[in-house]
Amino acid sequence: MKNPLSHIFFLKGKRIPKPSGLTLVEILIATALFLLLITGVFAVLNVADMSWHSDMGLVDLQQEARHIMDGMTREIRQADPSRDVTIGAGGNSLQFYIASYTDPISYTLINGQLIRQHPNGVSKVLGNDVSSLGFCWLQSNGACQAARNNSYTLQVSLQATKTVRQRVVVFPSAGPLIEEVKLRNE
Repeated sequence: MKNPLSHIFFLKGKRIPKPSGLTLVEILIATALFLLLITGVFAVLNVADMSWHSDMGLVDLQQEARHIMDGMTREIRQADPSRDVTIGAGGNSLQFYIASYTDPISYTLINGQLIRQHPNGVSKVLGNDVSSLGFCWLQSNGACQAARNNSYTLQVSLQATKTVRQRVVVFPSAGPLIEEVKLRNE
């Protein structure tokens, strides 16, 4: 027959029951460590999510800026240099004529939107999130100025800025995107 007191230890005359489970303190410590681990994993995933969204915002911004620049430069190349090609005050607007139109075409930056004024007087938003737009004439000495001085090469600069999940994304980050456009029919 088994001793009924076999589950009890004796230590200096005191009876101590055999441990058969976890104590409350052990459960609290294990829970705290688990929560700390979960919080760390969540923080890492949150940073990765913000970085991914920021990168996707930059890709979208880059595509839009390049699309805007390509469309503008393609149309500016068709400008008739024998007619008036005018850079507005501040250098952020341009007005020119295409041989097939009697009314001018203009590009203007207004409140982060690049506006194209059609020959019929109808405005169209070409792009949003444009932070800077500039036009100037490239001179033979490499200088860029608002006065034409018989130049047929126009420099167009564009920079775009967007806020994605509390992060400001700028394209291009090193400075504006610059294109040199030579007017046809010179």
